[in-house]
Amino acid sequence: MKKNVLRVAMASMLMFAMVSCSDDNDPIGMGTTTATAEQVVSAANDGRWRVNSLTTNEADETENFRNFKFTFLQSGAVEVTNSGTGEMYSGTWEVVDNDADADDNSMSNDIDFNLLMDSDAPANFQGLDQAWDVTSVDATTISLKKDNANGSGTSYLVFQKA
Repeated sequence: MKKNVLRVAMASMLMFAMVSCSDDNDPIGMGTTTATAEQVVSAANDGRWRVNSLTTNEADETENFRNFKFTFLQSGAVEVTNSGTGEMYSGTWEVVDNDADADDNSMSNDIDFNLLMDSDAPANFQGLDQAWDVTSVDATTISLKKDNANGSGTSYLVFQKA
């Protein structure tokens, strides 16, 4: 009898382990956000930010943004300063709650972080001009994800408080 109970317990633990596994290939912390659009805006408005990491189709592009500091203003403007040269660039940003999108499900919170840099910004900034999905946010980190066009991979952008 004890062997049967032990077998059932082991089988139950094995089933639980198999069900708990996920085929989600997102990096840790890159899941769906539980934050509201207001929380994302509040975090972004609080200070200066730097690009902690940017990967596009698994290629690390972080170094292209090493000297740049981003300030997300309440007006919807973004100011970017190159701390090495003092050059300044501008653009616009907004946070949009897209829960009404057809691709949403009840288990996700589709908050978009839209960023558009002005045409005088360096060419490498074109990769930032997107509607990014917010995957997580706290007082020091804003993590974003974008599935690239035509299924060509995924981009991840993480802003860290400067």
